[in-house]
Amino acid sequence: MHRAAYLILLLAAAFWGGNAVAGKLAVGHVSPMLLTALRWGGAAIVLLAFAGPRLAADWPVIRKHLLLMLIFLGNFLIFGLRPGVVQMAGFVLASAGVVLTASHGELGRLVQLDINFGDALMLIAVTVYAAYSIALRFRPVIHWLSLMAVLCAAAFLASIPFTIAEFAVGGIIMPDATGWGVVIYTALFPSVIAQAFYIKSVALIGANRAGMFINLVPIFGALMSVAVLSDDFRAYHGVALLMVLCGIGLSELGGQTAFKAGQRGPGRA
Repeated sequence: MHRAAYLILLLAAAFWGGNAVAGKLAVGHVSPMLLTALRWGGAAIVLLAFAGPRLAADWPVIRKHLLLMLIFLGNFLIFGLRPGVVQMAGFVLASAGVVLTASHGELGRLVQLDINFGDALMLIAVTVYAAYSIALRFRPVIHWLSLMAVLCAAAFLASIPFTIAEFAVGGIIMPDATGWGVVIYTALFPSVIAQAFYIKSVALIGANRAGMFINLVPIFGALMSVAVLSDDFRAYHGVALLMVLCGIGLSELGGQTAFKAGQRGPGRA
């Protein structure tokens, strides 16, 4: 069971890391807000094609807990799950690997707030997905397809005003062949497949342990930029990857007891 969780978590992190590369490839081929709308709209259509019957059956529960599905609360405040010393050490080590990647191996840049916008967004994304992994504990007892369909549809609706604004100021760029390739990749792999893998992994090993793998996202993103965009491979890439993997390993050693305690929480669909 754990091996399957580790494999799909690695794939999910790789797909999310690829999303950053896709964003760079999209420049000049599709405008950012239109890409966002097409991404989540496409993901919602794919999910609704499979989730229709499940969604209809789950709708009374979804409607009752709709607000709850959008709220993020902390593990400590709600469940009182305190990480052990080893697990905390793993978290710190993995986080340090992420910071090393974002600072391009120059930690002094963080003190001077000298990091580019894309790296800052990656740091924010890691934080948000840590909160997302916690929020999955709160999801009502519905099928994961229903959950994902609702979240993707909500993301699509939220993107519409920004796409309209982009069109209004003349910034819209309709996708060409490369743009459509980026749309298809982002709609399927980071938005649907990676999300499904992540939700499944949380059910298998718990939110605390699954959340650690999110630290691999910026590492994979940097390595894919080297492979796809011919960016330079730096020594700090290898060091950061080693730090994150060691951090995940330490967290796994210290996380067994916490997960067993968490299994006594709310049931999962």
